[in-house]
Amino acid sequence: MLFGYVKPFKPMLRVCEFDTYQAIYCGLCKQLSRSYGPFLRMTLSYDFAFLALLGLSVRPEPPVLERQNCLYNPLKKKPCCLDKDGTLRFAADAAVLTLYYQLRDNLADERGFRWFLCVLAVPFVYGAHRKASGRNRELDLFFAERMKEQAELEHTNCDSVDRAGEPAALCLGRLFSLLSGEEGQKRVLERLGYLMGRWIYLVDALDDLKDDEEQKRYNPFLLRPVREGDAREEAVLSLNLTIGEIIKTFELLKTYRYRSILENVVNLGLKSVVERVSAGQEPQ
Repeated sequence: MLFGYVKPFKPMLRVCEFDTYQAIYCGLCKQLSRSYGPFLRMTLSYDFAFLALLGLSVRPEPPVLERQNCLYNPLKKKPCCLDKDGTLRFAADAAVLTLYYQLRDNLADERGFRWFLCVLAVPFVYGAHRKASGRNRELDLFFAERMKEQAELEHTNCDSVDRAGEPAALCLGRLFSLLSGEEGQKRVLERLGYLMGRWIYLVDALDDLKDDEEQKRYNPFLLRPVREGDAREEAVLSLNLTIGEIIKTFELLKTYRYRSILENVVNLGLKSVVERVSAGQEPQ
């Protein structure tokens, strides 16, 4: 579902925008530690910083920023977003729920040292999942059903990219819709989340294309009757079309703040990640 691909394009961020983004990232990191302990803060990815940023942007009440010490740079205080309305806690809960299902998937697919690392994480992640599920029972049940559908699609070697990406798209659609209680906003957020979930699934499949082929793991693009180069072209085309839909949907969303940062992610960040992944580079 979420793998660290949704990030801003830093060269085009203004200094004040980057500082704001960092403050939200820092606040979410601390929230993960408060809610689930220091181990879980190491699992934080850009995707959940985007989720927190989006949640804070659609709420009328402004967030509170405060200069605080950072665990990784204790001698210098940095701006940090405080969780006054529960947005950061919700993003932290979502991060844990997603991590839990990602870990279960990895335990089934990985072998060797990677599998051993996943086993070491089980006590921390499974315990945190019980706590996150207790606060978000309906969302967790929804995730569980979609992940079951995902496993069935993979088991039957589904060669439809659209069908293979549907469970992840539905999960993020439901997750994003919970960021606002306003009916019109919820519909736009649900559509935006659906498209983002589809994009994340596709870009992850593109990123893993070579490894999945070597390890003979499921990847919908490898089941298409085309060569690897053509599969990459098909993936990039699908991703760029999805980005176009994301941009159109985001334009319908009402935001109270941070719009320029969100536009950077949607208009520049997603495309930059696709370009780097398709070229076989790390999605910086």
